[in-house]
Parts: sequence; structure tokens; C-alpha cells
Amino acid sequence: MDKIRFRKLVTLANRVRAAEAGGASPEEWQTLRNVAQGCASYVRQVLADAGHGLDHLPAPSRHAVLYLEGVDWDAVATVSGRDGRKAPSQMGQGLTLSGLNRWLESMLDRMALRQASVEAMQAEVQRIRDRIEADIHRHDVEPHNLTRPQREVRGWAAFMAEPANFHAALEAIDRFNAALKRRWPPTVPTGGAILVHLRPTRMMYRLRPRRGHHLLTLPTAMLTFDAAAAEAVAVMVRGDRSAGRPAVVEAMMKPQYQAVESEIESFGGVFERVRGSTHDLAESFDRVNRRYFDGRMKRPALAWSQVVTGWRFGCYEYVRDRVTISITLDAPSVPAYVLDFVMYHELLHKHFGLRWRNGQNQSHTAEFRRAERRFERYKEADTVLERLASAVRDRRRA
Repeated sequence: MDKIRFRKLVTLANRVRAAEAGGASPEEWQTLRNVAQGCASYVRQVLADAGHGLDHLPAPSRHAVLYLEGVDWDAVATVSGRDGRKAPSQMGQGLTLSGLNRWLESMLDRMALRQASVEAMQAEVQRIRDRIEADIHRHDVEPHNLTRPQREVRGWAAFMAEPANFHAALEAIDRFNAALKRRWPPTVPTGGAILVHLRPTRMMYRLRPRRGHHLLTLPTAMLTFDAAAAEAVAVMVRGDRSAGRPAVVEAMMKPQYQAVESEIESFGGVFERVRGSTHDLAESFDRVNRRYFDGRMKRPALAWSQVVTGWRFGCYEYVRDRVTISITLDAPSVPAYVLDFVMYHELLHKHFGLRWRNGQNQSHTAEFRRAERRFERYKEADTVLERLASAVRDRRRA
């Protein structure tokens, strides 16, 4: 049965989160409160009339409703705005960088098929880069007021506007094409061109048919892969993930890959949202680092997740050196030591690093579990997390 969809529901939840974290005037906060509560009530009513629960919504919309229903509207501090600065919820609302994704798809196709001269394609990338910067300047916005896809395209265009980077991407596309032709998946029909897209993506790879062609999507920074690393990607695409994955991850961990990732992210506009409405991730990291790592651990990138979760409260990304903590924990009812326990768990992944066995990362080893239990309030924190997970599941079924 098809899911019921509500437009702009996730956008509304993200606006409330931004106002929670950065402050809003009393009038703005009250307006958001009225709209959000009315919207959540309306969604519930529509679902009830149709005989459905929240499980009939797509996951992002379901998380948005749960978040809006759980906001403590009376606990958030508001700002007067007397210093003349725009509140976060005001900034960027008029910004429209229209057609960027369509343009990126078209440019990636032309790069893959060489449908125009290198000089013409690069000149177009430079024009788009300049247009994006002109729009940002005209609207007087900061990076965190752009959506993540807008920041990603902005970073990609700025990076590819440099001739050396553009040529490196074209050469990498040729390397991937050659590797794929040698190791084409036997279950995928031949025929049609292979389109290799080096674009902003959080997936390691994705192969899918599109308009008679085969589209392979890869992270932009894979332009640093040499022929051996490209061959490992082809091995994974062919279906032997355990054989190819260690070499691919090793190549993604190399300094040159990390440098390109960081450069593109900095061009796009780094937005590290560490301060939530209740807790601060930077403060949590500092507490954990002092207590359990003698203050010697280098701080990774820190961020709150965009959705409420009920089973996974944290994630460490080895390649990006990033800790993401579930927004579920950013609530007055969640003690700071619970946040610190999740932070400690994710930092243990950073501390122990990747360990491969039969092509799989063995992260939760016996050594890891022993270290995890050194947390001062391990049992208490674990009990609270179990209770939170159960509460989120109950609300989803309601």
C-alpha cells in the first residue's frame, strides 16, 4: 500500500530545529509553535480518518511528526533581536538556487560521455560557480542557511572550477570505465554506455540503469583512486564486496582522498551544528576526552542527526572522521551522562580504528566491549537508552 505523503513536513521540522539551536524571537517562536502543532495534529487526524498510524508515513515524515510532537516549546530560550542581526530562522528563507541538481546531472553526463570539449565544460562549471556565489551574496546568507544539497553542489562546482581538478576527474572516469569493462557484473545486461558520475554522495557506490545506460555513482573524492583502487571498486560492483571493500576503504582513508573531501566541504561551507536546544556536543566530547582518553584524542567533526531515531543513537564515520549523535538525545529528559556514554561509544570506534576479517569490519570486538564497560555509569546509561528506544517505538505505533 502506498505511503501517505505530506509536503514540506520535513522542512518545517528542520526550521524548528534551527530555531531551537540558534534562537528565535518570541514572535517567531510562537508562530513556529502554532504552525508545527497544527501541522502535527492535522497529520494525525488525516491518518486516523484513513485508519492508519504513523507507520503509514515515509520514514522522514514520520520522524518529523515525532520530533514536532516532542518539542518542549516552553523550555527554549528566545532572543530579542535588538542587536539588529537576523535570527537563524529568518535567514535564507528567500534564497532560491533553482535548477542546481538538474544542471549537475547534465554536466556529469557530459563529463562521462565527453559530449562537449573540456574547455567548454570547464567554462560552464566556472559560470555556475560564479552564479551560486552571486546568489549567496545577494541574499546575504551563511552556509548553514543553505540546504545540504545546495552546499554540496556549491562545493563541487568550486572544486571542479579549478582546471587541474576537472582534468583529474576526467582521467579518473576513464580509469573506472576500464576497470568496469574488465569486471562487468554477470547479472547485469550488457549494452548502453557506462556513465561514471563523480558527484556528492554518501554512498560508496551505486549502479543502476538509466535511460538505456548503466549509471555508476561514486563520491567525488574517488578521483584520487589509482588503477588498483578503481579495480577494487569494480570488484565490489561485480558483486564480490568482501574482496573489494578493504582496498576501497583503505584508499578512502588515504591523505589525498581526505584532502579532497575536506576541500570540497570547505568550498561548500562547513556547518558543524554542535549546540542543540539542551546539550552541546563539543562539551560532551571535551568531558569524555578528558575522562577516558587523557585529553589526547583529536576532536572529530561533530553533528546532531536530522531525524529522531529509536535504535541507533550514534554513528562514527571512519572516512570522514565524523561523529553524528541522534537528535533524540537532545532533550531535557536525557541526562548529560547518557549523551556522554554514546559519545564515548563512538569515540571508541575512532580509537580502535578499522579491523578487517573476511572482508568485513569487526568493530564490536571483545576488546571494544571491555573498554565500553569502563564507562563510569555504563549500566545506568544503557538502561536509559533502552527506555528511550522503547518510547520511540511506542510513539511510532500510536
